[in-house]
Amino acid sequence: MAAQNVLLKSLEELPDSVEFWLSADQQNRLLETVVSRCRVISLDVQTKSLSPDEEKEMVSLFTLVSQKKVGQLLKLAEVWSKNNPEAKLEALNSFLLERSRKLPSPARAAAIKSVLECLGDCRGQVNSQLALEHLFLELIELTTSA
Repeated sequence: MAAQNVLLKSLEELPDSVEFWLSADQQNRLLETVVSRCRVISLDVQTKSLSPDEEKEMVSLFTLVSQKKVGQLLKLAEVWSKNNPEAKLEALNSFLLERSRKLPSPARAAAIKSVLECLGDCRGQVNSQLALEHLFLELIELTTSA
């Protein structure tokens, strides 16, 4: 507990320009005050086997991303937002976890983080189309800087 109190002090004094990542396999063992100062992103997401159509759709998405086809990606965000966006994002997460080994680790981890955040937004009170548009633009940025 003493170490967590020291961590808490550090979390309270972080400059706005600093992003601090805390990883824990048992959130319930963290002080509630520590957790309250964090944005919790659960990585306990089950991957699923993609159907051939889902696989093709994910490859098409990353083709648009790699070619920076912003207009087509915005249209795709609109389509996904109307057709069970959570299922599309879960498929995208599975694709990233299982088939994106070509991306460097930091870019891959950032892409997975972005997908999980978007999934949380779509399950919450955020406009799914806007969340998806933001995600697709982030993916362009991540793959460009990779």
